[in-house]
Amino acid sequence: MINLEDLIPENMKAFDVPQFVKENKPWSAYQENFFTAVEQSSTNLVLEAVAGSGKTTTILEAMRRLKTSNVLFLAFNKSIQLELASRVPLGVTTKTLNALGHGIISPHLTNRKINSYKPQNILRAMLKDDVYKEYGWELAKVLSSARTHGIGVRTSLDFDVWYDFLMNSSMFIPDGMDEKFAEILRLAFDQMLAEWKENFDFDDQLYIPIFMNYTFPKFDVVFIDEAQDLSYINHMQLQKLSERGARIIAVGDSRQAIYGFRGADQRSMSNLADKFAATTLPLSICYRCGKSIVRHAQSIVPYIEFADTQIEGTIVTHDEYPPSASYEHKSMIICRNNAPLFSLALQFLRERVPCYMVMDIGKDLEKLIDRMGASSAAQLKARLLAWRDEESEKLRAKHREHLIPMVEDKVDCLLPFCEEYQFVLQIKSALQQLTASTFGPRLSSVHKAKGLEADHVYILRPDLMPSQQAMRASENGDEAPMMQEENLRYVAITRAKSFLHYLPRQ
Repeated sequence: MINLEDLIPENMKAFDVPQFVKENKPWSAYQENFFTAVEQSSTNLVLEAVAGSGKTTTILEAMRRLKTSNVLFLAFNKSIQLELASRVPLGVTTKTLNALGHGIISPHLTNRKINSYKPQNILRAMLKDDVYKEYGWELAKVLSSARTHGIGVRTSLDFDVWYDFLMNSSMFIPDGMDEKFAEILRLAFDQMLAEWKENFDFDDQLYIPIFMNYTFPKFDVVFIDEAQDLSYINHMQLQKLSERGARIIAVGDSRQAIYGFRGADQRSMSNLADKFAATTLPLSICYRCGKSIVRHAQSIVPYIEFADTQIEGTIVTHDEYPPSASYEHKSMIICRNNAPLFSLALQFLRERVPCYMVMDIGKDLEKLIDRMGASSAAQLKARLLAWRDEESEKLRAKHREHLIPMVEDKVDCLLPFCEEYQFVLQIKSALQQLTASTFGPRLSSVHKAKGLEADHVYILRPDLMPSQQAMRASENGDEAPMMQEENLRYVAITRAKSFLHYLPRQ
């Protein structure tokens, strides 16, 4: 009899092919209830998973228990998709939302190379050089946001729609240019639609399959992660998959919905449950945070629970700021606003202690500095203060007061640097240094900290949550902004694994 083992080359015998087996671990009652619903029913499901609840592990186990392998896992970004691709059961397809859309439009493309600067290029050809330099990037962001919100899908493409959309955006609009910019947006969008087959971008991957009513692929089950962050156009993607027979299983945390400002549906989870007549199940045990930290988070989200095996954890309220060199490497210092972070970062620079900024605002600040046209720090400070007052007055006149805090925060980020340095070149160099470092504590806005964790988390200026704007809105009967602020506070607290620190107001 031939021994099959003898036929295998020696260098191949050592190769261990990973086998996908059911994990033998104690699942919580919440997880078991979810697995039972996945296995024994065919209804659509929404899983409300609190921060640190092990939702990825739970999703993977649910996939193992399905009786079909014709399953799609949709990730919100590429890094999550790549992480899960090697861990899902055999036959399960993993894609980002963008990759799903790209696969649908791909047969229709005459040029398959993605153009990341499509809106900018179209606007550059339409605008005078000085106008494009000043406002082109912000107009491009409005065009991107329009596709996220489904302009042209759930609305017309008429001028009035564009005017209203522009005025409700976060763009700073110069005097007398609101109607002009609305018309530019309308014309640019028409051109973007006309040439998408030979000139497409990432937003087209999401938008065009819906706008063109193309046929979506057929799956038995679709899992969608980070469901609280989905936009209108993402909801339409799921709708199209459902119409092709897919069972929808959405996983997320409605109390981590903090991206409304960039197009996410602030009621995404409940709207998904309504849209797909889904059964909502809880995943309420937090395995990340110490018990005392979870108890603290319960003041915002009463149903979050700690694991019995978790450490107690520590909450520290500081009377004064710790020495710069005492912050742990890879600890996190997070804040509601950017300006206090930049003020603290300047202190790190002054004392030559490494730190790094986990945020994108650095480029925006450099653009603002360039717009001021100053050479000395004193001149920059004077022009920034004048710009802040002028922009705030314009926004009040146009009933866009909600943008004033953004103006003030940008200026407040730069003012300490104007006091510290003599020349604008020094200020720009310092900002670049902060975003280039990779060592020391991480300084981040709460928005950028979502998805991250650390043993030590320092909350800077806790008095900024909730914002003054949200409190005024609440006084006028609008509770939505206050809910966003409470979500931010919950996200901030649940980044901490072992130690949660509160830093005093300087």
